[in-house]
Amino acid sequence: MYNVRGLSIWPISSSGIKEQMMARGISAQDISVVYNPVSIKTIIVPPPECDKPAVFLYVGRLKFEGQKRVKDLFDGLARTTGEWQLHIIGDGSRF
Repeated sequence: MYNVRGLSIWPISSSGIKEQMMARGISAQDISVVYNPVSIKTIIVPPPECDKPAVFLYVGRLKFEGQKRVKDLFDGLARTTGEWQLHIIGDGSRF
């Protein structure tokens, strides 16, 4: 947690992080959840080109379970059919 003097609202990106911050003593009224601006209902992933594998990219902290839930990515890809590639960019957890 960063020590930021004079910050009246903590903007964070998920309700899970809000719970973590509240557990550290920050009042719920001082936390504002601002979700990522992507609606999964509007995302259409085009099929890969013929004879080419689907390519997926993960960029972020590598936390198998918990906050980042990289395990869900592996579980989902394990259920897919056809050829695919997964590229991962990131390193271990801070927590």
